[in-house]
Amino acid sequence: MSESANRMTLVSVWSPKSAACKKWIAPINELSRVFTGKMEVIGVTTATAAEVADADPKINFPCALDTGGKFLADAGVTSLPCVLLIDTNSVVRYMGHPAAVTTNTLQLLLKSNEQ
Repeated sequence: MSESANRMTLVSVWSPKSAACKKWIAPINELSRVFTGKMEVIGVTTATAAEVADADPKINFPCALDTGGKFLADAGVTSLPCVLLIDTNSVVRYMGHPAAVTTNTLQLLLKSNEQ
């Protein structure tokens, strides 16, 4: 089992063209920084690599390209921005707007996930 399999994962589904998504880049960048080594943060977008590279503000976490929208469809994502919080057992603990995923909430979930 890889080391990252022992961590929770926050998947941020976003678009560099969306003003609403741009608003949440800085807070998700901060979550990525605060929880380095404790939680993986991964972006997913239907944008191209060039659009991600030109995004402003910049994301500070890895981003997967889903140009065909397969992940979004399979995950049931219907609006952006959207985050999925996945525990170490690959169970989606939360799916929805990133406003609900705060530092305090994540600290509590990470603590309960360790037990």
